[in-house]
Amino acid sequence: MKNYFCFFTDGATEPTNPGPSGYAFIETKGFHDKHELNSFSKFIGNKTNNIAEICAIEAVFDFILSNPNKYLSKYDTVIDIFSDSDYAIKCITVWYDKWVKTGKLSDKKNIALISHTVNKSIVTVNIQWVKGHSGVFGNERCDELAGLAIKNQSEIIVETEIDKNDITIDDRIDYLMNIHSNKDTYESESIRILIDYYKDSIL
Repeated sequence: MKNYFCFFTDGATEPTNPGPSGYAFIETKGFHDKHELNSFSKFIGNKTNNIAEICAIEAVFDFILSNPNKYLSKYDTVIDIFSDSDYAIKCITVWYDKWVKTGKLSDKKNIALISHTVNKSIVTVNIQWVKGHSGVFGNERCDELAGLAIKNQSEIIVETEIDKNDITIDDRIDYLMNIHSNKDTYESESIRILIDYYKDSIL
């Protein structure tokens, strides 16, 4: 059985965009699960919503890379990251590679200047779209945490030790079967983990 991990991310900017911004991610056992295993939220000052959304996904990458024994030690590990930002997903999974190939990085807005990418061949990472404010627990909880980070101008980390054997791929299989034909889903069987974003360089 594959080792499966599920994360949700969200960024928020309020009351104006650009304006006070924050982001959050949580880890659950699966797409439909309503139990928060780990969470992180952070206020990042006056930014745009697009920046907050990208930062949220980056924070998951950083969390994974800072816990390699848990997330990167097995060849059959699968990691799903769900975001409601079509823009952030496309920046990471589609547009960046095209911009590198065409030499058009310097004139692009809201894309981090990535110094390098890390391709973890033993890990499958899927960055996928989830409809925002649609009642999905992970998405709704991230939205709440990002809003609280802005309100309190704070950083909050909650980590919970869990039994790895409790995590299954049942939720992932169920979800992917339901959205197999959804054109708004961006999934790759060995998508590269992008790190070393220069957040302050994003316009």
